[in-house]
Amino acid sequence: MLKENLFIKILLYFIGLLLTSFGVVLMIQTNKGVGSWDSVNYSLSVLINTKLGYASMIVNILIVLFVVIYRKNLKFIQSFIPIILSGFLVNLWIDYVFVNFTISTTFLTYLYLILGALILPVGLSFIIISTLPKMIFDELTFAWMDIFKSKSFPLVRICIEIFAVLLGLLIGYFAKIEGLGQIGIGTLIVVFTIGPLIGIFTNILNKVFKFN
Repeated sequence: MLKENLFIKILLYFIGLLLTSFGVVLMIQTNKGVGSWDSVNYSLSVLINTKLGYASMIVNILIVLFVVIYRKNLKFIQSFIPIILSGFLVNLWIDYVFVNFTISTTFLTYLYLILGALILPVGLSFIIISTLPKMIFDELTFAWMDIFKSKSFPLVRICIEIFAVLLGLLIGYFAKIEGLGQIGIGTLIVVFTIGPLIGIFTNILNKVFKFN
């Protein structure tokens, strides 16, 4: 039973990483804005002239270091696993799957935007219920919940998303990105829905997969 549960958890974890990275890249293709932290990654990738996946690794590693220092616990170093995997998956989606991808109509643009915004929290929920190393943003949310004495995951997650939007704009300014870069209506959608949606999808998945 334990081995069977572990196999299912690993499978759910990998599915979560695939869905999360796919959702990010799908939103990028619409050019209507991405998640707040992905806008940070995008701005950084332009600033230092590197692939989006590698920029994502850098941002996430810095957040891991913050969590490790705050928690005074090296166990959070395990978050390097999803950081590295998701970074490479983002690059793979962009370089091989979406390399010749085009969106021909406004309807499809917003359809893909909404799909990406839904797929992203679904993927994160799969990662959370697997109980394997979480994406560092989940650990960051839990850390902020402790810092600000809050028990509301959705509320704290929204605050973190808003902070990331401002950070993305700041880095974009130094990167001399025209306009708002990858910050747009898609960013607003993710900022105000990702926390609540993660809560909803996690509850649903927990009812489907009941691990001992």
